[in-house]
Amino acid sequence: MIQDRPDARWSPYHGRAMRARVAATWLRGACIWDGSAVLARPGSGRFVPRQHRETYLGEA
Repeated sequence: MIQDRPDARWSPYHGRAMRARVAATWLRGACIWDGSAVLARPGSGRFVPRQHRETYLGEA
């Protein structure tokens, strides 16, 4: 079972065993991955790093 990282703070799925897979990925209304092939042009997205307590920019 995969455990949440301590710095993730909270997850409604913590401790639950689940069987799932990503079926598709969408970017701005366009399917960029259909579950088996990448459909996006190179450079059409950007990397968004994980936010930690020190880098969180949302509401307090």
